[in-house]
Amino acid sequence: MFENYKESARRRWFKDAANGLAWYVWIRGVLWWGVPMFITMTLVLGPLLQPSPDSYSYPKLLIGAVCWLLGGVVFGCFLWLWNKRRYGLTTPPQGNDDLGEGDKPRL
Repeated sequence: MFENYKESARRRWFKDAANGLAWYVWIRGVLWWGVPMFITMTLVLGPLLQPSPDSYSYPKLLIGAVCWLLGGVVFGCFLWLWNKRRYGLTTPPQGNDDLGEGDKPRL
């Protein structure tokens, strides 16, 4: 069961790495982590935990957006480095090309 998950995660890493660092950080870090965290922490939990009349004020929303999106960039870079160390370089080992035709990884 876990072997199938590990193999699919490895294949997904090589496929994502083929798109490059900037794409990976943007998708995995900013869009898949930074935006949901901004919505959850700034728009939902912030007003619930500290209710105030200006919970949705422009400065608070702007600060929350900048902080969580920059956090998403840092998180995406961390994931890139973690996966690069975990699975090796950004290209699969020779003779084990499961990416299909046209998907050639690059560094």
